[in-house]
Amino acid sequence: MNRYTCTFSYDWVNKLDFFMKDNCDILDKTYDVDVTYTFLTKDLNYHDKLIEYSNGQLHPLCIEQSLVERNCD
Repeated sequence: MNRYTCTFSYDWVNKLDFFMKDNCDILDKTYDVDVTYTFLTKDLNYHDKLIEYSNGQLHPLCIEQSLVERNCD
């Protein structure tokens, strides 16, 4: 799994919640001047898909890559 962080304006919250609902597990949402999501995904191309979905406005940062599957107890 890959762990990402992405910071964006409040305008993207609903759009990203919809886009991410089936493709990743959101670990944390931080609301300040901007919004920051930390999330996990198995999709190796998720970075590129999110950039494409946002027309280049969002650039997620991969903060961890792992071959170990997350245990969902």
